Amino acid sequence: MAARFPLFDILDEEFITTVGKNIGQEWKSLFIELGFEDVDLHHFEYDNTGLLNIVLDGLHVWKKKPLIVDERRNSKCIKEIFDLIIDRLRKNGCNTIAEDLLSKFSSSDINKIIAYLSYYLTNDERSLVLRSIRIPHEKIQSAPKQGQCLKEETKTILDNWYKDQHFKYWKCQELFTVFRKRGELSSITNITDKFLISGMSNISDRLII
Repeated sequence: MAARFPLFDILDEEFITTVGKNIGQEWKSLFIELGFEDVDLHHFEYDNTGLLNIVLDGLHVWKKKPLIVDERRNSKCIKEIFDLIIDRLRKNGCNTIAEDLLSKFSSSDINKIIAYLSYYLTNDERSLVLRSIRIPHEKIQSAPKQGQCLKEETKTILDNWYKDQHFKYWKCQELFTVFRKRGELSSITNITDKFLISGMSNISDRLII
């Protein structure tokens, strides 16, 4: 099977809606397992009409909540993001940069990878790399802020991008872990087939729920 990189789509509107449509009448107990209190559930019911709208409201709040995760056990997440960077660079013609990263760094060297992409590329390479990993055009074109030079600003942009991918990865795993613990993972195969990240079969060992 070809490698899949669903990180870009995790937590987007399609993801939230697809999950919401697969949560039934047991939504309250599921949301409790996702870290909500009874008072939160009352608010969702009061503010919305219909089960789907209630569930979607709760999921939109959930995706902004802090992670329930042991941050010391994030090596898999780092590898997934490293693999995504390499894949996107290759698909956008940045083969030389991709090979440089593979030869110089391991997947655990994310800070060194970000520094390399920030300080050792030409302006044209910088723009191509940022576009390759779907950083918005306006951020690529923006002028340095608060005295930052272009390279420092690039590092800030990449740091923020990495934190976003890291957060989305673990939120997805957090949700699928709850479904698995409830014995309901098989009921959302239409979600996991599209969004399940490789190697998630043992995620319960890496999460604190």
